[in-house]
Amino acid sequence: MQLVESVPNISEGRDEKLINSIVREVASYKNLWLVSKLSDPSYNRSFFTIVGSPDSLEECLYNISRIAVEKIDMNLHRGAHPRIGAIDVIPIVPIMNIEEKQAQEVVTSLSSRISRDLALPVFLYEKSARKDCFKNINNIRKGEFEGLAKKMKEQTFEPDFGPRTPHKTAGATIIGLREPLLSINFSFSISDRWLIDQIRREVLIELPSSVFVSRDNYSKRFSLSLNISAKEYSMIEVYDKVREIAEHFNCSITDVELASPITSSMALGALAKLTGGLKSNCHTIEQFIISSL
Repeated sequence: MQLVESVPNISEGRDEKLINSIVREVASYKNLWLVSKLSDPSYNRSFFTIVGSPDSLEECLYNISRIAVEKIDMNLHRGAHPRIGAIDVIPIVPIMNIEEKQAQEVVTSLSSRISRDLALPVFLYEKSARKDCFKNINNIRKGEFEGLAKKMKEQTFEPDFGPRTPHKTAGATIIGLREPLLSINFSFSISDRWLIDQIRREVLIELPSSVFVSRDNYSKRFSLSLNISAKEYSMIEVYDKVREIAEHFNCSITDVELASPITSSMALGALAKLTGGLKSNCHTIEQFIISSL
């Protein structure tokens, strides 16, 4: 069985009715699983980790995009996470028994349908990028939704699919083939903004990653959300480096959360880092069961 993962990010983290409508949409497909859902009111953003067959996944992502475009008005959106659209980013990640070329076909087909049917500009990023400047998602998000109309007037910022102007309420979206990511949230024992900014700066120097700051509304303590390539770094390496940086600034990590589920290969990679290596026949129960489907 071919398996592809996607983690669509929608710009809504507070409206439970809308979020649950997307959960129901995912549940309506065969050969598709909602592995996790995370909604962050501070970011005003929700993350859905979905795994399944390429055809079912594409159809589901199209309908999630349609719901987001119909229900979310970016002119009213406020949140701590950078964003350019209602359906802000749709990463496509090959998981099992599928070549990158086949997964890229999902990217191309989905981008074409969304741009045509929903009048939504689409920017391709990561491995799907047609321009070097679009490989890094931060280059596309710079200026966010509020600066998108002005930015899209530039010849160098033409979308890969769809209209040359943003959707009036839904902005634009970013789609692309990428490697599996480790998404980890670190909570710290600090409420000093200057201090968390220093920790973030050091993390960015030491680890090639995307790092976002958030603050708990009740405790007023800060957290860092970190996204980094799972092929280049293990969970152990990431944790050790962030802990080392925090201790340098005389503070500690109080909690660690996996923002999205990990694959069995990520878990084995962390174990290999701890032990110095694993035998070649080491595998997980999940790998054995899935490979037999």
